[in-house]
Amino acid sequence: MNILFGERNWTFAFDDEDKILRVVSSIPCGPVIEEIFNQRGFFCQELKYSLTEFNV
Repeated sequence: MNILFGERNWTFAFDDEDKILRVVSSIPCGPVIEEIFNQRGFFCQELKYSLTEFNV
């Protein structure tokens, strides 16, 4: 993940029961991340949201 997105551009919320991965990227990367995790036996699905929800 560091190689793809940079050391400070992704985090896991391990304390959340859903174990949410957050990635900051200027390009669409959901399908790539899903494929990486799915190939390794993890379920991964992009959650769509709007930046306006976060007042950005």
